[in-house]
Amino acid sequence: MVYNKNIYYLSKEDKTAWSSDEEFAREMLAGVNPVLIARLDEFPPKSTLDTNIYGDQTSKITEEHIKDGLDGLTVNEKIIHMLLMVLRFGQQSKHGRRFLPESGTPDYKELESNPEKAFLRTITSQLQALVGVSVIEILSRHSSDEVYLGQRSNPEWTLDKEALEAFEKFGEKLGEIEKKIAMRNKDPQLKNRVGPVDMPYTLLFPTSSEGLTGRGIPNSISI
Repeated sequence: MVYNKNIYYLSKEDKTAWSSDEEFAREMLAGVNPVLIARLDEFPPKSTLDTNIYGDQTSKITEEHIKDGLDGLTVNEKIIHMLLMVLRFGQQSKHGRRFLPESGTPDYKELESNPEKAFLRTITSQLQALVGVSVIEILSRHSSDEVYLGQRSNPEWTLDKEALEAFEKFGEKLGEIEKKIAMRNKDPQLKNRVGPVDMPYTLLFPTSSEGLTGRGIPNSISI
């Protein structure tokens, strides 16, 4: 079975918008990309890519790699059993301090009669706000020994030459992305890139220096 998906509008305007993801996926599953998804009818999957252009893309995935997960729970079952705890952080309605009042309740009547008072109830106290801002600031800082995406703390993390070459290419791609973002920040025609306050976009810059910089993608996002 083959599912043909429409290419996103952004992809039509900028072919590089998804090429990095497509290339990254191809390193893992030869021949699979976000535009064409096919159900496997043989295992291991065989690549249809031109070896003269892309080299040997024979899948390295074996049954040994996946057999332990074949009898596991599905994602929905794990969520139901509360095994994927990180997903539960998004279940608080509106991510707010209080739920929106329901019609017919005293809180709803207060919202109708005195909206300013109802609004003030949603604001944290000065102490709570100070603690919250302080925690966010601490968590937003980069440590001096931070390892960023495309980097390894140990350069000899594997002896697999092919994996090392792929990782090196991935790092080079990240460098190109950073240069492209910097170039777009300087383009006055792209108002959404800079804005009226002339503040450049840096959040997806792969690397950063120590401290609160507003840039840098850690190699681990377990927070």
